[in-house]
Amino acid sequence: MTSSGAKVLEYSTQLSQALEDQDLGGMVVGVANFAVSYKRLVLNASPKLCSALGIAGDQEILCDVNAGEPGSYDAKVEQLIKEFSIEVLPRGGAFPPALTGDERFKTIAALNKGIEIAAQEAERKLGALSPPEHRTDDHEILLTFVKGISTTATAITVAGAERDDTEVLKLFAQS
Repeated sequence: MTSSGAKVLEYSTQLSQALEDQDLGGMVVGVANFAVSYKRLVLNASPKLCSALGIAGDQEILCDVNAGEPGSYDAKVEQLIKEFSIEVLPRGGAFPPALTGDERFKTIAALNKGIEIAAQEAERKLGALSPPEHRTDDHEILLTFVKGISTTATAITVAGAERDDTEVLKLFAQS
């Protein structure tokens, strides 16, 4: 079994335990992490298998290669954006209002750390790319955008650790 497949099973087990324990925060984290791990697995499959496994609405985003020749700057940026989206989108929209204060901070800590790590990784990978001359301005705009997400994600993690509801809400509104 691949490490991606093992992660899907690990998160499936965590989700199952949270459901059994009726742990709402654990369920939220489990669903988000399961979605991330499954999408990672699908992304690394062949385009044909990716489309066959599919995730409603995600086949085009995950499976199709739309930018340039393999190994080109455009293809690398597209792959980076796909990887970043897979890590962030399921986690970023996973905060149901029914969570109590303690559940909310626990859930923010569990989910936002993944977002923070993904943003830092995207920033590092994007910063390491050398754009062609005609893409330099676009590259700097994208890098500034990713750095902003990374900075905000770190600030949310800090505010969550400090249990500062007002700051967390302000930062979520900015993100």
